Amino acid sequence: MSGTIDSQSLEQTRPNQNQDIVYVGYRRRGRAVVEKQPGQEVTPEPSLKLANHSPSGFSWGYSGSGPAQLALALLLDYTGDEDVSLAHYTAFKNEVVSQLDCSHPEGYWRLTGSDIENALRELSDLDARIENDPYPEQEAVLVIETTGQRSYAYHETNQDGDQLCPVNHDGLTQLPRTEAQAQRYAPCQFCHRIRRANEEVTSQ
Repeated sequence: MSGTIDSQSLEQTRPNQNQDIVYVGYRRRGRAVVEKQPGQEVTPEPSLKLANHSPSGFSWGYSGSGPAQLALALLLDYTGDEDVSLAHYTAFKNEVVSQLDCSHPEGYWRLTGSDIENALRELSDLDARIENDPYPEQEAVLVIETTGQRSYAYHETNQDGDQLCPVNHDGLTQLPRTEAQAQRYAPCQFCHRIRRANEEVTSQ
């Protein structure tokens, strides 16, 4: 994957005090409101200049245009870096924004700077794992089907098309490696270790 940004570069884009920032989201008369506490509203307009997904406003709790705009807006506000925001907002939407929920008694969700920092670090590590996968792009791999929110690992197959590692998973489906990577699945490290060991034995 080209154009990825490593976690060290991510940490250099903003001061540590940003981790004390708190964002909250709630609905007021049916409108999604996002604030950077205390009381500074985050609006879509700055992020719309980078990508126009939802000019009508933000949303959360699923994967769609409103959550995409919110993901981009949060990363842009937090990092102040357009490149970082554009590189990671789609995955940030799938991994974080799609999981936000304000249905509990307090009636709002809460996201801290530390939460965003940790998510960006994990996403950067995921990018590195995908980029460093040495195996052919069009090979078939096995994945657990998801609803477009959190993705997991993709698994190598043996000669019979079965999962290479012994970890028990039900409901696996086959995808080309590139498609699995595009959906933010990452290589199963256990499968890779077994495959490398098998290749070493075969080459002897």
